[in-house]
Amino acid sequence: MFQPGSSPVDLFHRDGQADLKLETVRKPVDLADLADLAPSVSFEFLELWEQYTFSTREIVQEVPSMAVERNFIVQVLLQLTSFPTTFSDWNNYEACALQELEAGPKGTVLESLSEDRAELPEGEAREVVLECGKMIDSYGLSLIIRDPGESKELISASVLRVKRLPEGCHISDDMEEPSVQCTVDLEVVLEAGALEAVAYIESIAVSRPWRGAGLASRLLNFMEDKARAWGLRLIALHVHRDNWSALRFYEKKGFEVTSDWLGWGDKFFLLLKPLEN
Repeated sequence: MFQPGSSPVDLFHRDGQADLKLETVRKPVDLADLADLAPSVSFEFLELWEQYTFSTREIVQEVPSMAVERNFIVQVLLQLTSFPTTFSDWNNYEACALQELEAGPKGTVLESLSEDRAELPEGEAREVVLECGKMIDSYGLSLIIRDPGESKELISASVLRVKRLPEGCHISDDMEEPSVQCTVDLEVVLEAGALEAVAYIESIAVSRPWRGAGLASRLLNFMEDKARAWGLRLIALHVHRDNWSALRFYEKKGFEVTSDWLGWGDKFFLLLKPLEN
């Protein structure tokens, strides 16, 4: 649940304090020592759990009504009961996470997905929805930031994945610049020629004492640049309709609210943003 520039060393600095550390949830990474890191990584179950609970807690504090919503409760219970499986899947999604962090926001060790296309499932709409919910292995990052002080507590976290959406349904190329289609009918989705890879933000969370320090913007900038490096032309996420601070934040960053046909229900908006090269 992070910018343009030649070096990631200057990503985080606050009021003259020591530079913050950007980490994967596998192993701490000191941005000043990226060049000296070995490519091998160790998987940390407890850090992934810490990141998940941190993001969930911060989001629920922002939208307390989520804590009593049936869909949210079911989702949390499923995460709790299947966390070993989630951890295994995470290993697949983030097999290259450390190398991707070393490459910086504009670099990558992975192949471009610009020409990646998958067949649209035949049959009912449910099959399309299920296919669009799947992640693409290796293209993923779970990034965390810790307080540079003695506490070393988690102060910010984000998760980037790559999914697929029906090609040509959400972006219009009729104008000089790509524009978002704010209403997408399911009938149009079912008539799409193929599924294209898109960047998907599972979460961005910042602890309350650190809000306003620019961490969310820097995390988002990093993920947008990384998505471009992967050859993607669209970035998406879901936001609860009552999370006004998040909706305002993403609106300022160029995202547009669209109708959701992916089964999240009427309490969530699907937000989209074209990624220009």
